[in-house]
Order: sequence, then structure tokens, then C-alpha cells
Amino acid sequence: MAAIKQITSETICKILDWKSVISAVEEAMVNVSEKRAVQNVRSVTQIPKTDNILFAMPGYVNTDKSTALGCKLVTLFPSNAQKNLPSILANILLFNENTGALEVIMDGTEITAWRTAAASVVATKYIRDVNSQNKTLAIIGAGTQAKIHAIAFQQQFKFVKVHVWNRTHEKAEMLCKELQCQSTLHGTIEEYIPFQNVEECVKEADVIVTTTSATTPLIHHKWVKPGVHINGKLWTKSSKNNNRTNSDKNHKLDLITKLGNSYFSK
Repeated sequence: MAAIKQITSETICKILDWKSVISAVEEAMVNVSEKRAVQNVRSVTQIPKTDNILFAMPGYVNTDKSTALGCKLVTLFPSNAQKNLPSILANILLFNENTGALEVIMDGTEITAWRTAAASVVATKYIRDVNSQNKTLAIIGAGTQAKIHAIAFQQQFKFVKVHVWNRTHEKAEMLCKELQCQSTLHGTIEEYIPFQNVEECVKEADVIVTTTSATTPLIHHKWVKPGVHINGKLWTKSSKNNNRTNSDKNHKLDLITKLGNSYFSK
């Protein structure tokens, strides 16, 4: 049996670029839609008496370009932030589709971060009104996903202002400073602004991204303007878990709900 190839996070970071990642995610969505891919519901294993979870996400794709059989294993350990570690860690296994032999193990943490943000970009690209303004982006949260969403959305949409809110305001300030420094280095003109009040953060936003694991509502529908597009886990106010927005069925907003790997317009 051939040796298993290992691809490190350092190698992954060198080869990732936004144009390729966004295109790949868009193509993957098409493959799922057109039944060229098998993508079962992920399995979830939670460690008892903790918030720590192991996800298994298998998949198979067969297109004119290539075939692939793989499985992504992801751990979600919320307390990792206190240990200066990502709360989400991932590894991707690739198998020979004819023999089932394991051929590749690659670090999937950076890929997972980029893929999540790219999926939001693709959803926004196709579902949001193409004539809408890209003036203000609001991001709820200031962790890894907040940062990667800010970078991804600027690659695609070029917002003039990016608002950031986080429960710990200092983290929002730090993220904005970091992103502003990167913006200056790249010669772009967007402005990154930390907010202490979530309502003030979102009320003028054209697009909102929620990147927290909050279990109570953070955004109320009365705070956002008509036509706003929201990427995130959106549930009604009657849901018991993962409420990041407070919405009702009569409120006519363009809300894009990301549940697993599907997108629904409400």
C-alpha cells in the first residue's frame, strides 16, 4: 500500500486564494444541486457534560473534471479560545474511490474557515438583489469567522464600511485595527468600525453576517432596514437554540438561512 500523503496547514495557507476558493464552493453547490455529489447529513458526537463536539462530514463527487471520496472531521471546543487555540479544528481525509484506501490526510482548519466564508459570499452573490448597494457590512462576532468573512466579502463586494460588534468590545476593537492595517497595506479605502451597541452596528447595514455561537437573539428585526441581507444561522424567536436573530414570519426581509449546507429564502 502506498504511503499516505500528509498536507500541513502551512502548505494549505500558501496555496489558498479567494478567487479559486469562491469558485470551488460555487461549483460544489452546483454539483450538489445537480445530483453529481453525495453529501449525507453530518454526524454529531458530543462529549457528555461538555460543550465539546466532534462532527463527521463524508462526501463523494463525480464530475467530468474529477472524482473524489472524502470525509472531514471537525472538532468544536468553545473553551479553546482561553488556550489561545482555534475553537474549530479540522482534518480532511481523502480515499481512493476504487479501493477505499486512505491516500491523503490534510489539515482542514484553514480550509473550513475559508469555505464557510466563501459559502456566504456565494449565497449573497446570487440571492441578494444585484442592484443593492454595497456600502455597509455589519459583522456580529470578532473571532476567526468574523475576520475571514470580512476579508472574503471585501474580496467580492468592496464595502465602504465594515461594522463589527462583539460582546467583549476590546476584541471588536482589536479585529478592526488588524483589518484596517491590512487594508492600508493593500491600498484599499474601506473603514473598519467597532461598536459597543449591536443595534447601532446593524441598523445601517446592507449585509449582516453573524459569526457567533450565541443561543439567545442578538439582532431584532426592528433594528434592520428593509432589503437587508443576513448570512448566518437564523431561526424564529420560538427556537430553543442558536437564535442569533429575532424574526417573525410577517417581517418581509431578505433573510438567508444557512442550515447545514442548504440555503433558504425567508
